Amino acid sequence: MSFLNTILLGGIAALAIPLLIHIFNKRRFRTVHWGAMHLLAPILKKNNRRIRIEELLLLLLRIAIPVLLALCLARPVLTGVKKFEGDEKTSTVFVLDDSFSMQDGTAARSNFSRARDEVIATIKALRDGSDASVLLMGGSPQGLAPEPTHDLEDLTADLRGAAGDAGPAAVAAGVLSARAEFDKMSHGAREVVFVSDFQRRDWEGSAAAARRGALDALNEMPISPNLTLFHIGGGSGENVAVEKVEVSSLVLGVGQKFTLRADLANHGDSAHPDLMVFFEVDGEEKRSSQVSLAAGGRAQVLFTHTFDTPGSHFVEVSTDADALKGDNRFAAAFTVWDRVPVLLVDGAPSDRPMAGETDFLQIALQPFRSANPSLNDLVSSTVVRPDALREEHLNGASVVVLANVPRLHGHQIEWLGRFVETGGGLLVFPGDAIDTGWYNNEFFAAAKGLLPRQYTDLAAPGQSSPARLVDRSFDHPALAFFNDPRNGALSGAEFTSHYRIGLAPDMREAAAAAVAPTAPLRFDSGDPFFVERPHGEGRVLQFAAPADADWSNLPTQPTFLPLAQRLVTYLASRVEPPRNVSTGEKLVALLPPELIGGEAVFEDPAGSRHTVPVRAVGPRASAEFAGTRKPGIYTLVPPGDGAARQHFAVNLDRAESDLEALTEKEVRVLSNDMGASYVTSFDEYQNLDRERRYGIEFWRPLLIALVAFLFLELLYQQWIGRTRPART
Repeated sequence: MSFLNTILLGGIAALAIPLLIHIFNKRRFRTVHWGAMHLLAPILKKNNRRIRIEELLLLLLRIAIPVLLALCLARPVLTGVKKFEGDEKTSTVFVLDDSFSMQDGTAARSNFSRARDEVIATIKALRDGSDASVLLMGGSPQGLAPEPTHDLEDLTADLRGAAGDAGPAAVAAGVLSARAEFDKMSHGAREVVFVSDFQRRDWEGSAAAARRGALDALNEMPISPNLTLFHIGGGSGENVAVEKVEVSSLVLGVGQKFTLRADLANHGDSAHPDLMVFFEVDGEEKRSSQVSLAAGGRAQVLFTHTFDTPGSHFVEVSTDADALKGDNRFAAAFTVWDRVPVLLVDGAPSDRPMAGETDFLQIALQPFRSANPSLNDLVSSTVVRPDALREEHLNGASVVVLANVPRLHGHQIEWLGRFVETGGGLLVFPGDAIDTGWYNNEFFAAAKGLLPRQYTDLAAPGQSSPARLVDRSFDHPALAFFNDPRNGALSGAEFTSHYRIGLAPDMREAAAAAVAPTAPLRFDSGDPFFVERPHGEGRVLQFAAPADADWSNLPTQPTFLPLAQRLVTYLASRVEPPRNVSTGEKLVALLPPELIGGEAVFEDPAGSRHTVPVRAVGPRASAEFAGTRKPGIYTLVPPGDGAARQHFAVNLDRAESDLEALTEKEVRVLSNDMGASYVTSFDEYQNLDRERRYGIEFWRPLLIALVAFLFLELLYQQWIGRTRPART
């Protein structure tokens, strides 16, 4: 036996009320002896025995009434009474795998189609009055209907329209969602049915640990539901996927030729010696290429392109190798810039050539214009002195560079903070003119300011043993360019002096609560060359050495130009929210502030339009859309002529492309570990349902007994009142 409302069992304590009343009434009477008492002793002894029995029975009746009431409110459930299929209403949650791998199957129909039909048949077999819920667990679990429903006809109609092509099956999240569904369901007989192809990656490894924790939460419910694993197996196992698409530049500019690399993988046992791969730009096919893809092999395809117009664009690489179309196409969306505006704040300008703090940076960021003023570069830089820095300078910039700026004044910190918080990038270079006390106290501000870390002290290795940068395999997007030895080695630069970046002892506790910066590049001494930390929607890079050649020969090295270019374009590329996401992730678009309060429209890959509100996010406007369960190109259509269209690429998680599933034996072992039953068809499920013991709530009989005890107590009290002799 278990109870749905265990806490109400505390009402049983009310049985003490009639017991205390009985004891109190018994102590009210006082025995008075008189002379002829001994003549009545035998009669009194007989009557007192009868009276005590009657009072005890009445007391038991009165005690039983609050006990029955408490049990009735607690809703007891018997779980050991056998009820055959059709005899008991049930609450059932179907957790249906609609991930991409379920599109595998036979030529006649996919595994998802079969799974959908099996769930529909099972729902139809539920007894009238039962309630049910269907959760789709691909990507992030969501209910097919807003709430569990008793209208099983409508539920099956909704299920017929479902199509499986979502991200990886989120099993643990599906278990927790099922638990939440039971809080809104009405019957004591409960069951969770997992319908899946049991793709290996979704059920093993880290997914298994998360699933076990979720099952513990499910089993802690007052009434633990029965679990059933419905194995939808079978399929070709053949699948070719375009795994990813990468472009050679972090930021693309008008007229800038770029290279696109597409990686392909064959997860099947059949070779594709003449596989055609197609390259499309803004929905128009541009060119194609032919590759040979061995069984279980991988290949790369390169395409080049140049955009003639700025704004939002998208590219797609596709192949037609198999029937699983979802991963045969990979899309990428990005903004093509006509220029990347960079503001250089020179703390020590000079009239002498290459003597100013930003002179080397200007040449590195604008190499073509520096050689010939009539030529254009993607990066457009403007130089100002610190005392001339105004907020309007920041409004027109994507990236700001502080080069050996002694300190900022007045509202400059406030302006710069707002600039970074709304997505701008900031690079901070030290030098011999900076006021380290001001930087550490005001700019770092106990880890609450813009500066990621403090400048602790000055390291001076000297000319005889200069410090060098450590070359290694870089994960940072701005440094990955140098993983190819043909692009030069950063270790060629020598530093005769640099600041150490860290924390003073009294600041370590305060900084522990803030986001810790990363150090993507270090000196051979282990000291960071620069650290990076997000601040709002933007990022700050803090360097240990100046941008000029006073303390190092880095600005004179061939690697300085690509390093400066990639650091700046890396920060500029983060001005906007991500335009390339996986299925199930939210799309976020930034819009002009004058559109706040209006509406924007997101158009999905099928052409359906979804209206969303435009809300204020700081000083800017933002539109968000979360309905991205399908892969493809989504387009934001802003209201009026206030902003241009923006494209977003939504791709399937390519981990779904490996169709390897658990074997039947492994799924049976899994079902034992989960304490679940195992079936592979509707007929097997029906047989299991006939044999399974359902739980039966029996609060109704208790309610009937409670009412009966109330009448019985009243009648019994009146009866003993009429038959009992007067108390002597």
